[in-house]
Amino acid sequence: MSVLAPRHDVRAGLFYPMAIPADIIATITSLRDTTHDTRVFLLHPHADNYAFLPGQHCLVDAGLQRPRPFSFTTSPLQGPGFELAIKREGVLTDRMFALKAGDLVHVSRPLSSRLSLQPNDGELAMVAGGTGVTPFMSIIRDAALRHLSTTLWLLCAHRTAADIIFRTELEELSRAHPALTVVFTLTRERPADWPGEHGRIDAAMLHRQFPDWLRPRWLLCGPPLMVVALRRELLAAGVPAGRVAV
Repeated sequence: MSVLAPRHDVRAGLFYPMAIPADIIATITSLRDTTHDTRVFLLHPHADNYAFLPGQHCLVDAGLQRPRPFSFTTSPLQGPGFELAIKREGVLTDRMFALKAGDLVHVSRPLSSRLSLQPNDGELAMVAGGTGVTPFMSIIRDAALRHLSTTLWLLCAHRTAADIIFRTELEELSRAHPALTVVFTLTRERPADWPGEHGRIDAAMLHRQFPDWLRPRWLLCGPPLMVVALRRELLAAGVPAGRVAV
């Protein structure tokens, strides 16, 4: 099956249509909920050499002939298969949430992405909104498994504490790996004992969390308005365009 589908840049509001076949059968081998409305699917593709890189994504179709892109959340080292974290927010995701272990879906081959950890990265700043954290989860898990020395920063916005995807694992990873720092910000609640940030991610919050904007390479993923605004702030501050990926 071929469809006209956007590349991963859709989250930043940048559309690059291309015909992409979602023609590989994959078995759902397990499911688990990571929040009240986000479910993790472990998929085993029926294809030889299904190799992906941290930060990449694939298209998924559950019989509606309308594939959607979802980022891999696992490291390639955690195979066989891969995980996708899917938030329930539409017709396709409703269909996915009705599936169970043993059911089949169709996926595409892994698709390229600018959201990646490069071999020469000394410091990487990842900024996410909501499910925009999913490609970064793959990068972080992979870096931890490989014991990389790259300094990793993750600043992630969610509406409430109950909406934070992979919260427990990210907190455990940050305690176990000194090179990883994770900060969450909540946009719709202010718990009295909350240790993170409050409010939407903006330039002021970036300055608090990343005092030297010129030092890291930046990866941005989330709602288009957030990504476009933050990219504009970084470029205006002198960060080279080649060091800001969306």
